[in-house]
Amino acid sequence: MAPEVSFNLLAEPWIPIRDIAGASRDVGVREALLDAHNIGDVQCESPLSTVGVLRVLLAILYRACGPPGTDGWAELWESRRFPERHISAYLERWGDRFDLYSLTHPFMQIPDFNMTKAGSVAQLAAEAASGNNPTLFDHTLDDAPPVWTAAEAARWLLASQSFALGFGKAGGATVCGSEMPRPYFADAICLRGVTLWLAGDSLFETLTLNLVPVSRAGSGAPAWERDSALATLDEVKGKERITLPAEGPADRYAWLSRMIRLMPEPDGAVSRAYFTQGREADKRRGDPMKAFAQGKEEGEYALGLSAGRASWRDLASYLAFGELRCPIVDHAGSQVYADVLPRTKTFRLNVVGLATESGKAGKFLLWRHDRVSLPSGILEDRNAVEQLRIALGDAEFVGRELNHRVRDVVKRFLPPEGNPDPDDVDRLSAAIDPRPAYWARLEPHFSRLVFDLPVRASSAVETWRGQVEAEARKAFREAAYRLGTTGRALRAVARIYTVFVANEAEVAAQRAAAKERKAAKGKGGKKE
Repeated sequence: MAPEVSFNLLAEPWIPIRDIAGASRDVGVREALLDAHNIGDVQCESPLSTVGVLRVLLAILYRACGPPGTDGWAELWESRRFPERHISAYLERWGDRFDLYSLTHPFMQIPDFNMTKAGSVAQLAAEAASGNNPTLFDHTLDDAPPVWTAAEAARWLLASQSFALGFGKAGGATVCGSEMPRPYFADAICLRGVTLWLAGDSLFETLTLNLVPVSRAGSGAPAWERDSALATLDEVKGKERITLPAEGPADRYAWLSRMIRLMPEPDGAVSRAYFTQGREADKRRGDPMKAFAQGKEEGEYALGLSAGRASWRDLASYLAFGELRCPIVDHAGSQVYADVLPRTKTFRLNVVGLATESGKAGKFLLWRHDRVSLPSGILEDRNAVEQLRIALGDAEFVGRELNHRVRDVVKRFLPPEGNPDPDDVDRLSAAIDPRPAYWARLEPHFSRLVFDLPVRASSAVETWRGQVEAEARKAFREAAYRLGTTGRALRAVARIYTVFVANEAEVAAQRAAAKERKAAKGKGGKKE
């Protein structure tokens, strides 16, 4: 690595942003923080990079200016900008640790680190095809690696440290001339479960909303503050992996999930890098950007994504009250309750995660970044969140009923009537599946429901149920129409009762009453 190659992330433009006037440009860390009140949001080419950038900015804020507690947070929010004196002092102290190509402290990398062979930088991008990580649309080849600018390399470096995939044998490392055995690859710090953050009208609001108060001592030291980050990385003793737990949010936000060293050309461009296992993720509660749930078998686990399920359908889980609530959501709700945040303000809940195949946590399908607008008032309204859970449960119930009834139609449509081949039923049911259209048309209704719940919960839920029932009937008719208008198709549809009721409790009561009537009728028949 040539000593003269340098790219300091504090001053060099590498973070893509949109300012509040709508113009796009790249900025360095210093400008991103000191001018955050004039910046709209961060807009990286990948949501994984966006998460990585936001977490680094938050780690800096934790270390530079706290906040020390709830009162300090309120003062920061009301100031409408970050304190220049504290941030400048911090960046001045640690400025040399933000050079991407430093020989002694390369940013979020390991110095004097070598392997038998440097690989393509594509291995830093989970979306790219590299090694045994093929993807559907990317055609990157290991023997013809992409060439990244320093700015691109910095963004993908953070994406890799946050979201690198586990599984597989890691290559051996040599550090300062000494062999350093590496354990198998483990999931990066953000990989399991969705990453959540609240966004406001400016980058200042977004970062402050997600700066959950902790003491300075409790934030933990980010990687760049450590004289030797090697001390935090996994060790191998015999066949055992030794891993250090997280010390606090700043430690988590600057986590070296991988040992990486970029290999720049004289012009600063990068096509090759050393890459192997670093520090296994701490999967316990403690990450402010994670929401957890309690499972019967798995215990506490971070809430994740499903490939065919939009994040708004899980909003009640993300907002749920209780011990496992997402700290960012919980803190914002407490500030609404304290009237620090206005109840009428609109926030966007961002949800980024890796979707896995249902029932197969190790089969990764896609990355997704969803945004759900919500009124600040719902963050502290336990009743509204409970009503939201009930309303979404009603919609899920009707979605299942809709699917069952379409399958019943298909069974009556396919020959021989009443006993068609199950594979034929599956194929035709999938071809005319009414649920994608049903859920897509419910989304705008759901947006209105979320904003109505804090002000008129009861009537909002009733309106929602009517919309659910109407959209289910529409989706059923559309699916049935795709079978054609032959006599056979019309008879199959006519035999299926198509009234949908969006109250699962009411339907359960109706079914129980019907069972009782049937049982009573049967008993009466026997007596006769």
